[in-house]
Amino acid sequence: MQKAPAAKQPDPSELDQDDDLKFLDEPAPPPKPAKPKSNTLNDIDLGEFDLTQLGPPIVNLDLDSLGTPNVSEAFNDLNTSSEEFRFSCKVCGTAMYATPNQIGDMTRCPDCFSEFSIPTPTPKAPKKKTVPSKQPDFGLRSVEGKGRMDQPPKSQADEFLRKAELELEKENVDKREESYDFDTQGFLNRTFGFLSDPTVFIVAAAPGFLFGLVLIAAGFAANALAAQSEQLSVLGAVGVVVLLGTPIIAGCLVNGLAILEATANKMRKVSQWPAFNILDSLGEIFMLVIAVLIAAIPGGLAGWGLSAVNMGGLITVAVTLASIWFFLPIVVLGMLDNQSIAEPFSSDVVGSMSKRGDAWAGMYVMTGLAGFALFVIIYVMLSGNSIGRIFVSILAPFIIFFIFRQFGNLAAG
Repeated sequence: MQKAPAAKQPDPSELDQDDDLKFLDEPAPPPKPAKPKSNTLNDIDLGEFDLTQLGPPIVNLDLDSLGTPNVSEAFNDLNTSSEEFRFSCKVCGTAMYATPNQIGDMTRCPDCFSEFSIPTPTPKAPKKKTVPSKQPDFGLRSVEGKGRMDQPPKSQADEFLRKAELELEKENVDKREESYDFDTQGFLNRTFGFLSDPTVFIVAAAPGFLFGLVLIAAGFAANALAAQSEQLSVLGAVGVVVLLGTPIIAGCLVNGLAILEATANKMRKVSQWPAFNILDSLGEIFMLVIAVLIAAIPGGLAGWGLSAVNMGGLITVAVTLASIWFFLPIVVLGMLDNQSIAEPFSSDVVGSMSKRGDAWAGMYVMTGLAGFALFVIIYVMLSGNSIGRIFVSILAPFIIFFIFRQFGNLAAG
């Protein structure tokens, strides 16, 4: 294989002297124009830099992962855009508008007429990429079921219920203790409060004494007529009692009605006793007489049947009084509620017997004792001596007032 001939080197002696100095006559190449310093990143030629010389950390750097804004792209978008941007006057702050091509040109403010160059707008910061992050766990317990709050432990709820039951039981015990605490002063006031008025002794003792005198007169009339016939003796005694005793009995009844009304209205005493003006109280007297007769009808019929079988006159009186004892408060309160003698029964009064059975029971107990005492008084009046008749006659109006007092307590309740 032949070698390629080597290039012939020129002989220095063969060189022309002019050729040796020829390079001095050749003009020097013009220097490269220096690039002006750029005020923007658009004028920077990134191709002149070899990023590989900076090492692997810079080459492998991912700017997008850091979210670093590309300022150069922002300015390029601004320069190529034809949209106007806003800027303010440096003197008065008036808002003005210009296009990117007018940056650096002189302008005049329309308000203060000051001249200045259009400034470069501040680039808008690009939107940062939001990376969805895992929601923080605040340690909330899961709730089972829709709309249900986190329930406390069952043991804690049971404890709350147990405490509530204990408190309720304690409250009920306190109420029972209070209900069994007997009000002695209140009981005495409700029962015998009418005696606190001194006038009661006058309006009760005076007619009682007069009625005792009437009974004595009836006894004398019966004895005087006994020689003629027994029947005439009885008629004489009854005639004296009816003629002289009816106004006295009517006065006691109308005073008792005044006590009933005062007690029902929760007044401490009667403001005016109607017996002092008996003529103005004829309507009330007639109402009470009708009420007593209506209440006595069932017992009177039963007593008449008992007398037919020779059960004795005293049994007839006892049955009649029992009938008055039971029906008189119903009839009297019914007439007062209806404001009519023709309507002795009221649905409200009868209905209250089931609604306020305790009040009715208390009234019947107290008036039952009073009725028994009145029965004893009548027995003494019929069989006793003159002094005994006067004594029991004085007690009779007090017992009548006591009965009407209980009627008033019932009406107030």
